[in-house]
Amino acid sequence: PPRSTLFPYTTLFRSRQDKQAARLDKALDEQAAAEKGAKALELALAHDKEAAALQQRFLGKIEEAASDQERKRLLDFHEAEMLELRKRQEGERGRAERHLDKALAARKQRRQQHQAAMAEKELALLADPSRRREAELLQQQAEVEVRQEVERSRMEAALQQQDAADVYAAQSQHAAAAHADTAQLQAAFTKDLSGVDDEEERALAGGGGGDSGVRCSWPRGEEAREEARVEGVQQRQRRRG
Repeated sequence: PPRSTLFPYTTLFRSRQDKQAARLDKALDEQAAAEKGAKALELALAHDKEAAALQQRFLGKIEEAASDQERKRLLDFHEAEMLELRKRQEGERGRAERHLDKALAARKQRRQQHQAAMAEKELALLADPSRRREAELLQQQAEVEVRQEVERSRMEAALQQQDAADVYAAQSQHAAAAHADTAQLQAAFTKDLSGVDDEEERALAGGGGGDSGVRCSWPRGEEAREEARVEGVQQRQRRRG
């Protein structure tokens, strides 16, 4: 357009750029939310598996215990061990979240700067009537890039929801099998102490001695199946990464 009629073009340009920038920001924020969810899921899987391995070792030891005093000592030690593990895992989660937040913020800033540079270049081209076609091509390129970011955000959200559904199913089966293991272990304790009159020891056998973490044990019969499901989720996350 001639310079005398450039103002309407720049007004339309600014309006379009504002809408485009808003769409880009929304897409980037949605991508960040999906990636944070995927990272949290990855850490949860690793931490659950670590805790399950610890609890499985505890079950093996307590089943081999020769006396009630030995069982109580193992229970007390296991509670302390699980508490220390949770504290360490919480620290790992915090560090991972801070690192990811920093990386996502830097990526968003780079993407916004790139989009702003394209907009300024397009505006400069609009000032020259002979370069109108270049401005149109640049506008189309900017629009394509924004659409790609929007599509990526949708894909990331869908994949993260699928991973969460897979893990929820695995955890549900895990919890059911763990409950069965706990009931079996408590029944064994009760049988062993059937001739003991000490109420404290009976409470320990029946689970009244506090949360020992036994109910979270990794089920033996379901271990291979759940590890395969979890490995599938982790492989998808690695491919997306």
